[in-house]
Amino acid sequence: MELLLTLQRGALVACCWVAGLFFFRFFRSTGDRLFLLFAASFWIFSLNWLGVALLGGPPESRHLIYLLRLVAFGLILLGIWDKNRRENRFRPQPRSPLLDGLIAGAAHRRTRQ
Repeated sequence: MELLLTLQRGALVACCWVAGLFFFRFFRSTGDRLFLLFAASFWIFSLNWLGVALLGGPPESRHLIYLLRLVAFGLILLGIWDKNRRENRFRPQPRSPLLDGLIAGAAHRRTRQ
């Protein structure tokens, strides 16, 4: 049973590493920092799974390895926050069609008078 768990954790290490490579490729093509932070997060996840697979033993003795997951999730949250902050600063807020109609109507009334 322990051999099967080690095999599954090794597969998780490989999958997280490949997901990080995909996000890094997207970062190189777009230059968006969100993809870079996602790539770093998945590579940290792969280090976490590698640590869990290599340390083995009872779960109570490897609680510090899960701090890597905390760092990875923090990077994901930082990337999302940074993406939203950058997008809102440069993009004007959309106006509603109702407001556009009121502005156009007021401008029309001013020109008629």
